[in-house]
Amino acid sequence: MEFVTLVALTPWRATEVATTRKMAKVQVWSREGIRRLAKGLHAGHGLRLILGTVVGLLLLALALRGVNWSQVGSALAEANYPLLALALGTVLLTTLAKAGRWRLLFPEEYGQPRLSKLFSVLLIGQMVNAVLPARLGEIARAYLIGEIEGVDKALALSTVIVEKALDALMLLLLIALVFAFMPLPAWLGRSGILISGLLAVAVGLLLVGVYRAQWIRNCSKGIPKSPLLAWIWRSRPSKMMSWIHRFDLERRLGTITAGLTALSRGDVALRLLGWSVLVWALAALTNYVTILALGIRVPFLAALLLLAALHLGVAVPSSPGRVGVFHYICVLSLSLFSVDRSLAMSYGLVLHLIVFMPMITLGAWFLWKESYATGKPKATATLTTGEGANP
Repeated sequence: MEFVTLVALTPWRATEVATTRKMAKVQVWSREGIRRLAKGLHAGHGLRLILGTVVGLLLLALALRGVNWSQVGSALAEANYPLLALALGTVLLTTLAKAGRWRLLFPEEYGQPRLSKLFSVLLIGQMVNAVLPARLGEIARAYLIGEIEGVDKALALSTVIVEKALDALMLLLLIALVFAFMPLPAWLGRSGILISGLLAVAVGLLLVGVYRAQWIRNCSKGIPKSPLLAWIWRSRPSKMMSWIHRFDLERRLGTITAGLTALSRGDVALRLLGWSVLVWALAALTNYVTILALGIRVPFLAALLLLAALHLGVAVPSSPGRVGVFHYICVLSLSLFSVDRSLAMSYGLVLHLIVFMPMITLGAWFLWKESYATGKPKATATLTTGEGANP
């Protein structure tokens, strides 16, 4: 299923009503705008899907090499299922903590979405990421929370960017913590260096956005007079001005920089750090409770190493659901603690089910629920173009 089809299945309607010609405008961040973006990404969708599937199958074959399936069956049969249920609960708690952190990223003056809606949209985004390439789930949830809660979609997207920067910071801290207690394998060490470089660039850009917001807005005013744009659009200057007007660049940049202001307030930044620690601690707890449920005798450090490795594995092209990549990383990580290959494969199968089952089943259900609710005529479904309206 492609993202274009996924959006087309939902009964959303255009929510912006222009009562005068002056107020009328094309919505760049409308449903049609997202559809066009998805269509553009579709050009590389097939190749990435094929490449990811090949890589996933190859890694799955490597993970299955030398596995004794009778031992896998015994490990699954003897698993502690109450502990597995607890691990499943920690997955949902992790998503709830992510929703709480995401809500804090929305400035109060712009209106903060309801926690329940952030929770459901997060699951929808995770489902899209699980079944589609190119991390389209991040774009999807910025769009969906704007449609459902009426917040500015550019603002929502900026909060997603900050959230990912926070997760990159936590990943780097996690790698440093693991390194303090054990030598890192070469593949993890190289990935950590790469993450450090990318994080430094991301933090630099975020700091510019946080502390030079007015400077960015002032620069945006000069874009229509830019010699570069004038040269690019030299044959059709009227189209250039039409595009700039439609995008409403100055207001968009103002909204995006507003989404970064949470980092400029000390109290909010500390709360965001606390939420981030909680999110990652719960994710590590999921790994460790699953380890205990299968009777694997390894220290808590193994759960931390596995958490870092699985997050770094997102960069590897993979099949839908990360089948193959996920299992190979589990086997490879647990082998560092001398865990039997068959038992490690059992762990990979169980953890994959625990992690992906909630996001796919609940994500699909929330997508249907929100589509149905948003498609119903109601007073709040139609927004005007006045102050605070949905773009």
